[in-house]
Amino acid sequence: MARPTVWGGGTTHCCAGGVETEATQLLPIGSDDVVGMVGYFAPLLACVCGRARTLHVFEGRRDKEEVLHEWAAPALVPECTVVILSATTLLNRTLDTLLDKCEHAREVALVGPSTPFLPEVFARRNVTLLSGIQVIDAGRVLRVVSEGGGTRQFGDAVRKLVLRIAT
Repeated sequence: MARPTVWGGGTTHCCAGGVETEATQLLPIGSDDVVGMVGYFAPLLACVCGRARTLHVFEGRRDKEEVLHEWAAPALVPECTVVILSATTLLNRTLDTLLDKCEHAREVALVGPSTPFLPEVFARRNVTLLSGIQVIDAGRVLRVVSEGGGTRQFGDAVRKLVLRIAT
C-alpha cells in the first residue's frame, strides 16, 4: 500500500488532496447537525460547539459533567449526522462496532495522532475524513515520549494532516 507523501510549501498537501490543517477546517458542520464525538478532543470542541445543533461527547473517563460515558455511544451515534471517532477506537477494538452505527451519518471522521492514512481501507467503511499527524523530527518525538510527554508537546516535530476520502 502506498504511504502518504508530503510536499510543497505554504499549504502542504498529502495523499492526493490531503492538506496540513485541522480536521474541523474540512469537516462541514452546520446548525442542523447532530455531532457525535467518540473521544474527548478539547481542541475540536470549541470549533464544533458553535456550529452544531447538538454535540454528544463520549469518553471512558468522565471527569467533565457534559461528557457521556462511552457505553452510550452505540445508542446515540445512529442519530448523528456527523461522527468524529478517535483513532484509539482501532486500538481498543470498538471501531468496527461504531462504524456500523454510522450508516446514516453524512460525515465520519477518524481523528488522532495514531490515525493510519489508508483511504482505500476506510472508504469501504464510509469514513469521509482522516486526520492525524506526520512525524517530521522522529528524534524529538521520541524524546518527548520518553520524558512522559504526549501529542501536545510534539510542537513542530509533527504536522497535522487531513485527508478527505471520496466514498
